[in-house]
Amino acid sequence: MFKKLLELRQQKAAIEAEMRSILTKADEEKRSTTEAEGAKLMNSAHKLKI
Repeated sequence: MFKKLLELRQQKAAIEAEMRSILTKADEEKRSTTEAEGAKLMNSAHKLKI
């Protein structure tokens, strides 16, 4: 059970890092997210809710 919990926490951290990366890139380029980036963010947010 501990292994599964650790695995889930690692997956969550990876998803959060990917989301942060998308937002940071858009912010550094002083622009809004693209449609593709927005879709990726929504998909990632959905994964975090599950």
